[in-house]
Parts: sequence; structure tokens; C-alpha cells
Amino acid sequence: MKPAAATVPVRHRLTDRLLQPRPIQALQPPLTGLWIIILGCAVVTAQDDLLGGDHHAGHHQLDNLSAAQVLSAAGGWAVMVMAMMGPALLPAARHVALNTLDPRRTVPCFVLAYLSVWTVFAAAAGTGNLLIDQWIGTSAGASQSGSFVAAGVIAAAAAWQLTPIKQACLRSCRAGGVLTAAGFRADRHALTFGLRHATACIGSCGPMMLIMLAVQGWYLPWMMLLGGIIWWEKARGLHRKLRLPAAAALGTLAAATLIVAIITETPT
Repeated sequence: MKPAAATVPVRHRLTDRLLQPRPIQALQPPLTGLWIIILGCAVVTAQDDLLGGDHHAGHHQLDNLSAAQVLSAAGGWAVMVMAMMGPALLPAARHVALNTLDPRRTVPCFVLAYLSVWTVFAAAAGTGNLLIDQWIGTSAGASQSGSFVAAGVIAAAAAWQLTPIKQACLRSCRAGGVLTAAGFRADRHALTFGLRHATACIGSCGPMMLIMLAVQGWYLPWMMLLGGIIWWEKARGLHRKLRLPAAAALGTLAAATLIVAIITETPT
């Protein structure tokens, strides 16, 4: 007679399912969908800039906006974040997909939490930018003072590249985490992981993203430069090698912006 099969606890069955080789098609839909969203956001942002749309005007002209315009500015910021941060976000999204049994639910939860934190950051930064605009508007030479503010923001981002906090945040960005495999706890842990990952990303990339609020032109080149730095730092793990070159490049651009502002301010 064959011995009676022992009852296997549910948690062991879930662990066995998680450790088994995952079929490619089980991971493809959510990550492929995320890629499509990222590429779509990049195309929309590039088209808006090349066609001279007023989407970026909300970054430094936030006064007297209606509720609809505020929502439009928030949506535009989310699109820009996905275009710039999306490629560097994919490794973390893949971590969520590989460590949960239903990535079609957990990956969207992760991305939603990630974007919500960046939206709060944008609201806080936009409010501060509005206060600076109002202060500049009451000072002499207000038409060119924005260039001095932009030079200062770029210089601050260059200095931030060399700080230990930046490096710690980058290490946190590249760290994974233990996620629950299935059920509502998996969704909740994906949301928590998205919040934690976005907070670390803000500590790492927030100063560079502030440049997009401060500059008053050349948005597409800035997006390509900053998005490239962020991708090489986070997705490729080259932050130590890229730290000094990125700081030098941003410092040079800050100096160039300052020189242009001084020349423009000088009366002829």
C-alpha cells in the first residue's frame, strides 16, 4: 500500500509556485504595457516641445491657474516623469513582477504609488517655484532674473551629485525587498514598495528634476540629458563612475547659464 500523502501547508504551496520557473508570457503583459506607456509619454512630451505647446509654461508660470489648468499641469508632470524616469523604473517593476504571482495587479499598484509620490513632490516644488516667481516679479530686472534662478538650481543639482545622501538614496533605489507572493497583501506590499522606491528616487534625482521647473527653454535636450544620467545611474548601476562626470557637466551648464544671464542683464 502507498503511504497517504501528507497535507502541504498553503504557504509552502505558494512558495513552491513562486520558486518554479515562470513562463515568459506570465511576465510579458504588465512589463510590455509599462514599456508602451513609457514610450507613449516620451513621444507626447517630445511632440509637445517640438510643436511649441504650452505644457511647459506651467512649470514656471503657475500664477492664476484654474482648477482644470492645475489638473492639466499635474498630468503633464506625470507624463514627463514617466518619460524621464520610466526606463530607470523598469528594473524595480521587473522585481515586483518576478516576486509576485499576479504581476497584472502588483505592477500597476507599484507604478501608481510611485507616480503619486512624484506628484506630491511636483506640487510642493511648484508651490515653491510660484513663491519665487512672485518674489522675482516684485524685484528689478524680473524679466531676466529667472535665468539666475535656473543657474542656481543647476549648480545645486551638480553639488548634490557629490553628497553622501545622494549615494545612499541611489543604493536604496537599487535595493529590492521581500514581497508577499499573492493576495491583497501582495498588492499592499507592492504599493508600499512603490512609495519607498519613489522616496529614494526623489532623494537621488529630485534636484535634477527641479531643473525642469527652473529652466525656461530647451526642454527636450534637458530631458534627454537628465533622463540619460538617471538611467545610467539607476538602471546600469554606474553611479560611482558617473558621479564626477555628471557633476562636472551640470556645473559647466550652470556656469554657462549664469554667463548668459549676466550678458543679457548687462545694459548695452
